[in-house]
Amino acid sequence: MNELPDYISDRGHGEISYSVPLQINDVTCYSFVLSADVRQLQDFIDSQLNVVSGGAVTYTALPFLFHSYLEALHCTSTSETIGYLPDRESAFLVPLLQRTRGEMPSLKIWVPYLLIDQMSGMVTGREVWGYRKSIGSISLPANSHDPARFSAKTMLFKKFSNQTLGKIGTLLQVRSKSSIGEFTSIWDGFEHAFKEIIERTLGKIGGELAELPEEVLASFLGKSHMPVINLKQFRDAVDSTKACYQALVESPCQLDKWTGGGLLSGEFEIEITTCDSHQIVSDLGLGQLGSGDSTVIQPLFGWWIQLNFSTLAGSIIWTAR
Repeated sequence: MNELPDYISDRGHGEISYSVPLQINDVTCYSFVLSADVRQLQDFIDSQLNVVSGGAVTYTALPFLFHSYLEALHCTSTSETIGYLPDRESAFLVPLLQRTRGEMPSLKIWVPYLLIDQMSGMVTGREVWGYRKSIGSISLPANSHDPARFSAKTMLFKKFSNQTLGKIGTLLQVRSKSSIGEFTSIWDGFEHAFKEIIERTLGKIGGELAELPEEVLASFLGKSHMPVINLKQFRDAVDSTKACYQALVESPCQLDKWTGGGLLSGEFEIEITTCDSHQIVSDLGLGQLGSGDSTVIQPLFGWWIQLNFSTLAGSIIWTAR
């Protein structure tokens, strides 16, 4: 294999893509567990991930996913001295079982939708690891007395048409009748938190996850990082219907410091705007579309965590030749 050429950095010349690792500190994350129609979600996974490798690597859906909001007060590259930025993000996180020939299945997290309010975070995430990031405006509760309301705005196209003007609009809203409340930590680490979240989820949706063997979950929890899988690709300059580069990339998020975590109180609802440009409800198997301009769904429960983490160098799971 030929040695890769050096990346020509634009540091000091209007830089927008940073080298990794990245250090993400003073993070508060809110997340809501959603039940999903496995067949509908699997169709989306097949069209976005499984189609690319010809069966060499495959991904299987589980009957739930997470809708999350994140606020990080200090984000910086640890390999290029530039400065730091805060950011806010809104995303859907989909747990998947990854299968490759001759290997035991492994649990990964896929991020098919992610809005972020910093352009450098968007560009770096897309270029390095293949995150499907878009610029958005994210609103979160400012303090414990504020209403428990979250929202994400971005560019929307109501209907696909050459006559449709794209408009900035609210894509996602999460709300409760109560305030966000004071945080009471009940988990002493990531492993404790994730195990209880899985147990509570199974209790809500009923049954057991035969697709998720105990040894697979144990292997996931035994790591100090969360493995995220994305499809990294770039359009060809000559024929933009083709990809000049296409790869399945794993990018680990390593826990550096655990501050606390626990359950959110109150009942929440999530409103998702109906538009051709973001077909979230049908893509993720979240039920029938609402009859109006949006669909309202009830999450199973919500939770929060506070931590520091690093986004580390990735690995190539599969690449087109």
